[in-house]
Amino acid sequence: VIAMVGLEMLGCYRPHKGAQWLSLGGYFLPQQGNFLALVGNRSSRPLLKQIAQLLSTNETLRSVPVTLPTHFPGARSSDHWSFWMEGFQAVMATDTGPLRYPYYHRAGDTPDKLNFTWLAQITIALEAALRALANP
Repeated sequence: VIAMVGLEMLGCYRPHKGAQWLSLGGYFLPQQGNFLALVGNRSSRPLLKQIAQLLSTNETLRSVPVTLPTHFPGARSSDHWSFWMEGFQAVMATDTGPLRYPYYHRAGDTPDKLNFTWLAQITIALEAALRALANP
């Protein structure tokens, strides 16, 4: 295993100010829910930087790389975490789940709440980035 990229809660696009909870006034995360968060731990920084660099060339997708402690609440609740525990570089690509999407894990979480244009942009951009990583 060289690297792992986990996809978590994708498809929520909320561009209005205040849509992104826990932005800390824009210092931690943007206040609008119009970006893809890339989350890695310290050991995964090289992979995180590579993916962020590759995505930065995409003019239609805004991505924000974030390094969090391995045991940070929220950062350890997805598939990438078990890779961190085994010492592998892993990054979570996410719309930030409950920090933006009020229907996260609720009965109201239905397909009509998703932005499929945004999801397609993410899919195309991540595919290109992963192809570039696999074939330098």
